[in-house]
This record gives sequence, C-alpha cells and structure tokens, in this order.
Amino acid sequence: MDPIEKRIRLVLAGVVLILFVVLGKLIKLQIFEHEFWKGKARKQHVVQQPIHRKRGTIYDRNGNELAYTAAMKKMVCDPSRMKDVEGTLLLLSKFTRIQVEPLKEKLEEAREKKRRFFLIKSDVTLDEYEKIREKMREERQLLDPKEYGLLKGVVFFRDSHRRIYPYNMNASNLLGFIGEDGKGLEGVELKYDDLLRSRDGLKVYERGLNGIVIPGSEKILKEPQGGNSIYLSIDIVMQYLAEKKLREVFEETRPKSAMIVIQDPFNGEVLAMASQPSFNPNYFGFYSSEDFKNRVITDQFEPGSTMKVMVVAAALEENAINVEEPFECQGYIELYGVFRIHCDQRRVHGLLDPQHILRKSCNVGAIHVAQRLGKQRLFSYFQKFGFGEKTEVGLPGEVRGLSRPPSRWSGISIAALPIGQEIAVNALQMSSAFGSIVNGGLLYRPKILSRTRTTDGIMHDITEVPVRRVISKKTADTVMDMLQTVTTPGGSGFRAAVPGYSVAGKTGTAQSLAEMNRDNVDPLDEDSTPKVIASFIGAIPAEKPRLSIYVVVNEPRGEKYYGGQVAAPVFRELAREVMAYLRVPPTVAIGEDVEVVEQVRQATVVPYPELIQRESEEEGIPAWLNTDVGSYDLTPGIESDLESGTGLGPEDELTEEAGDWERAF
Repeated sequence: MDPIEKRIRLVLAGVVLILFVVLGKLIKLQIFEHEFWKGKARKQHVVQQPIHRKRGTIYDRNGNELAYTAAMKKMVCDPSRMKDVEGTLLLLSKFTRIQVEPLKEKLEEAREKKRRFFLIKSDVTLDEYEKIREKMREERQLLDPKEYGLLKGVVFFRDSHRRIYPYNMNASNLLGFIGEDGKGLEGVELKYDDLLRSRDGLKVYERGLNGIVIPGSEKILKEPQGGNSIYLSIDIVMQYLAEKKLREVFEETRPKSAMIVIQDPFNGEVLAMASQPSFNPNYFGFYSSEDFKNRVITDQFEPGSTMKVMVVAAALEENAINVEEPFECQGYIELYGVFRIHCDQRRVHGLLDPQHILRKSCNVGAIHVAQRLGKQRLFSYFQKFGFGEKTEVGLPGEVRGLSRPPSRWSGISIAALPIGQEIAVNALQMSSAFGSIVNGGLLYRPKILSRTRTTDGIMHDITEVPVRRVISKKTADTVMDMLQTVTTPGGSGFRAAVPGYSVAGKTGTAQSLAEMNRDNVDPLDEDSTPKVIASFIGAIPAEKPRLSIYVVVNEPRGEKYYGGQVAAPVFRELAREVMAYLRVPPTVAIGEDVEVVEQVRQATVVPYPELIQRESEEEGIPAWLNTDVGSYDLTPGIESDLESGTGLGPEDELTEEAGDWERAF
C-alpha cells in the first residue's frame, strides 16, 4: 500500500471517528439529555411572570383614602460579600429606619455560615430606595467593576408593597388591619376581605437573545382577581373630631373604656365610630388584642337612664299614659316592702308628668310608667327598638346584647328595666334605637358600607330601607319635644346645651342596684367612686335634626361620674364643632351675649383631611421607636425579618437570571 493510499485511509478513519463522536454527542444531547437542555433553553427564553394587583382601597364617604396599598421594596443582601457589616448598616440607616445592632449580630452569624441571602428590611419606600440607588451609583464610579463596596454588589432590591393607614389612629378600631399574607384580620379589612383582597394572575412570554420580548408571544395563564375598592359612610373629619374628644375625656377621667357614635338617623348611616383604648394600624404589632376591639359593637353594658326615652315612647304609643298625667315621686319606690330603688341623691320630685320625668331623669316616675305599660308590652317594645338582637351592621365581633323575656324576669325586673338595669346593649344598638325616635318612628339598620367600586371603575351603591316602624310619627314628635327640655336649665342634661342650637337628648348613669343603695360615698376618694356607665345621647338641631351623637364613658374616675357631668360636656363640644364643619347655621337666636357669640365663632375653625393626616403622623407610635429615627425598623413582625437566612445557598448568585431579584443599579 503506497503512502498516499495509507494516508487517505487514515484521514477517512479519522473523519469516520469524528462523525461517530459527533453522532454520539448528538444522541446524548437530543435523546438522553433532551429534557435537561430543553429546560435550560426554556428558562432562558420562556418567562413566567406574576400579574400583581393591589388590594382595594378603603375610602370615606367623601373619597378620602382611609387605607391603601403602597408600592415598596424589599431590601436584601449577600452577607458573604460584606467587607464591613457595621459600615453597611450605618450607611443604610441614613436613608431608612433599620435596627443596626440586632441586624449586625444576625448578619455576622449569617456571614459565618456562608449564607448568600439575608432580608434586611421588607418595606423600603420608593423615596428611600432612590436615595440608596444614588449612593450605589456613586460607589460604582469610584470602585473597580469587580470590586464590592459597602452597598455595590452587596445590597439588592425586590418589588414589594405595604398597607398604609394615612390617618393613623383615626378610625383604626373600625378599619382593622391585614396580616403579612395580605388577608384582613380585624374590622372592615376582615369583613370585606373578599371584596378588597386581590389574587395575582400569571402570564408567560418568550424573549430573544437580546432579552427583548418576542411580539405575540405573551399569553395569560391566570387572570388576576379582586382588588375592588369600597366607600364607607364614615366622614373622616367627624371621625377625627370624635376621636379627639374621646382622647380628652379618656385622659381626664381615666375610664376603662369610652366610645362615641355619630349617626344619620334618617338612613342609618354611621358618620363616625370611635372607641378607646385604640391603636395605630400601621404598627399594630406593638399593641395587644384588647386595643383592637371596636367597643361600639363588641362591648355590652347597661344603658341606664337613656332607656327611659324608649319606655315613655312605648307607653305613649300604647296610650298607657298621656302627656299630662302626673306621677308621684317621694324619692324612692318600695317593692314587696323590703327593697327600695331611690332617685338620684334621694331627691323627692313630687308630682311629675312624663315630660318632667325625662327632664329630671326621675327613676320613680319611669318605674310607674313601666308598671302602667306592663311586662309583656314593655318587652315587646324592647324587641321593636332592636334590643337583644344584632344590628347586622356587618362588622366582626358584634354582640347581641341582653333582653330577657318576661318569663325569665326577677321580681324587681319591672322596676330595674325602665331605668336601664337588667338589660344590656351595645352602643350602636342604642344609637339606632334613639334614631328611630329622632326620625319619626322608623328603625334603620346601621349602615357602614356606602358603595363599592370594581377594578373596572363600576360603582355600586348600597341602599337601605327601614327595618320596621316602631312608633308613630306623632308619638316620636311628642317625645322629641320632651327631650328638648332635658338640655335646658334645670334639666339633667343642661351641660349638653350647644350655643346657638336646640338639642334633644337624654343623660344616662347606669349603676348596679347595690351602688344605688350605697351610703356615705366620698366622691374625692377614687376607690369609693361608684362604678357606673356615664352616657349622653342627643340629636341636633332638635327642630330638624342633622345627626345624633351618643357618648359613653365606662367607669370614669374622680369626683365627676354622672352622665350629665362627664358625657354631656363631650356631646356639647363635639356637636358644636360638627355643626360648624357641616356649616349648619344657628337655629336659636344668640342675641348680644358676647361669650356665646365667641363660642359660635371659634367653632367655625375645623380641620381638613390633609391637616388631620399631618397632625396624626406621630400618633400611636411606640415611644421607644422615636428615640433614634435612624436605627429602627417600623415593620410589624420584625423578628421574622431578622430571622431570615434561607433561600439562596452558597453556590447561588443574586442575578437577574437566577431569579426575579433586581440589582439596585
């Protein structure tokens, strides 16, 4: 075989060998490793991306945002790349609130374990994010491209969001809050969670080698759902005014709790619903469950003398009494010859008609009226007014109250019930019952949800119709005329009188029967102060009411504890400011009384939503958080952030290809 032929054969053999190698490689790639390389290619070219939709916004009746979801950033880092842990954290603390010392300890531990991922803060605002990005750009210009800085190549960001309550403690017990999983946990956020909560969708698309999306490749795998917005009947200005007055009386009398309801009696709309203790939903993790209660609906109590209004109305409606009929009060009424119920301070009122029974808040007179009405009819009207059943306002935690049938009454129930004993209500029940007298005899279901708005912008109004007629308009008007005398000089509620306006209302001081019979009480001794529920409920202006206000103070301490002493002045100041806010002109001539004219003039200065937001910025933030602005993370549940240390392993890289983490430059 000549050399040339030999050489040709060698070349051919080499070519055949190469072909077999290539063929083997192709078989391996396309058969045995097909799925592996297909997955690689798909990962590079086919992208699945969630479609985020924000949780719906909660508005007040005028369109002011009470709760909304704001775009945020999660700030993470690679501990293994940190040259100076403390230096990085101190630099970050200049732009956003973080806990430097606890984070330093955790990061040092993570670095020793060679972890590549650590969550520093879950709610960096976009403004803070931009400031940190700018600092990173400065580092990038000064350092070598492959060199890590305090922030460059170390700190990364990811899209996030946070629920914001711009009015802080205002309406917090009504609104509630959401958990870390985005679900409502308390209040309106819980009740209307199905409307407000969003469900993310999912889309898929292909991108070319240059990363640009290939036209027409996008497909929606799952449509996003939810995220509808709701409008409440609440007026944030009235809410703020109510909260402010409630805090003042809470600080002054140091009660167990207190609450205020402002309601439109002609349609049941709740204009304000405030209670104390309270909390700031932006920092709910720092409060106890007791602070979360919406006590207007969760707490039941004996209403005291405010119940006399319903008893007199029922008796007039049933013609059991007439407006001129006198009843004798000798300071007490004796039952079975062994038990006495006294009037306040054991006063002897003498002969009183129904109007003066209400005006003087005479216990004996109210009991006589109830006895004339009878057990069965009295209980029947309690039911008609809505006592003993939920108002169905649609908020979580509402109590039913207590109104027992006559078969379960004690021997003294006929005397205890008409003065607001042996019966329990929540504040919203009493407010709605009183509203049926103010509006001419119709009971409305309290309304908190005014309308809804879909993600497409379609509005749906929520309308209410009366639940039932309780009393006739004639009876209601008669009782309203009587109640106007309560706030005139000599009436038990004279401290509730509002300069320039007529007020129809009633005081309430609910004591236990044991308290009512206790002797030798020293009002200056706080330990001996009777445990009472002090309240006042009223409508203003009395001739043509715009709204009703119910003030309840549970066990006030100190020298003053009667409803006329504690709750009536709160009503007066609050009603005065609300009338000014609504621009309701005075209905009563104020003449040349300089002091009264000045009071009316001062009441015309009312805050607006933007001012309320600014004034409430520091409300309810735990004191220790304000000691060092640059060293605390205000995120509730911060411990879960500090414990973060899972996710990426030592061999992983924080790159766009490895996940949806975004470099900050």
